[in-house]
Amino acid sequence: MLTGSIPPELVDSSKLQGLYLGNNQLTGTIPGRLGGLCSLVKLNLSGNQLHGPVPRSFGDLKELTHLDLSYNELDGELPSSVSQMMSLVGLYVQQNRLSGPLGAVPVELGNLMQLEYFDVSGNMLSGKIPENICALVNLFYLSLAENSLEGPVPRSGSCLNLSRISLAGNKDLCGRILGLDCRIKRFNKLYFLNAWGLAGVAVGCMIVTLSTALALRKWIMRESGQGDAEKIEERKLNSFTDQNLYFLSSSSRLKEPLSINIAMFEQPLLKTTLRVHFGYIPPEYGQSGRSTTRGDVYSFGVILLELIKKGQTADVLDPTVLSADSKPMMLQVLQIAAVCMSDNPANRPTMLKVLKFLKGIRDELV
Repeated sequence: MLTGSIPPELVDSSKLQGLYLGNNQLTGTIPGRLGGLCSLVKLNLSGNQLHGPVPRSFGDLKELTHLDLSYNELDGELPSSVSQMMSLVGLYVQQNRLSGPLGAVPVELGNLMQLEYFDVSGNMLSGKIPENICALVNLFYLSLAENSLEGPVPRSGSCLNLSRISLAGNKDLCGRILGLDCRIKRFNKLYFLNAWGLAGVAVGCMIVTLSTALALRKWIMRESGQGDAEKIEERKLNSFTDQNLYFLSSSSRLKEPLSINIAMFEQPLLKTTLRVHFGYIPPEYGQSGRSTTRGDVYSFGVILLELIKKGQTADVLDPTVLSADSKPMMLQVLQIAAVCMSDNPANRPTMLKVLKFLKGIRDELV
């Protein structure tokens, strides 16, 4: 079994009439110099591993009757120079990788009046079937199977006889010989393309709509996140029904800083009247001007401090309520007030936690 490439020196055999190198393991490309073998009648290079294009120089083989290049890996287009091989009887190029429109290249194949066998099956040829191929008077067998040919099959010559033509594997062909009306075939193709086009538009619209909806939802959640947290806090505080500490639940419903609504925190048990002043406003309110629940906690801390201290000094507990029993409780309340009045809003507890702290102090006394 022969291996390697075809030696170009073969062209020196000017009187060579037959060259049979089929069914070997030859590789590489077909030397263009083989077109110089002017006396060559038969050339068989089938069943190898040859690649590359069919040499244009083969058009100079005027005496060649049989050209077999089948079962290789040849690519590119079938050269138009093949139509110059006027003595050609059999042309076999099946099972390669030839491509391009069938009707664009071998238009002149109608000149091959001696051609009886033409096999280009198993390639990647496209386009329509040229009528002049079907009209070859001596053509006995034409195989165009397993390509990508399309359109109507010509209604002439060998193309009218299924025993002389093979068209299988070309799904876009139509015509009477195949029993497929080309008008219906064209309509189905257009309908299929339009259906896919409409489906693509619908899917695109759905994606845009969903993306817009998700973006809008994220924006709404981001804007309402703080309000939702306040509502949750409010529901938790409202669930506490102790009348002695009920005033705590009203603070989360305030839409203004607690210092403006300070009357909401007056207690009948302590009989304390408070005067509103700027000391109840949290430090950050002067910078942002926004009312927050953390600011309310600060204002409430000021209230607690006012309830248990006397005068302007924070280290003197109010003697009117100070006793041996109340002093530990007042010191705990003082600690709660200090935490509520933290300069950093993030360090302040929520009103729910403040409520739990005060409830814990009350439970210790019970």
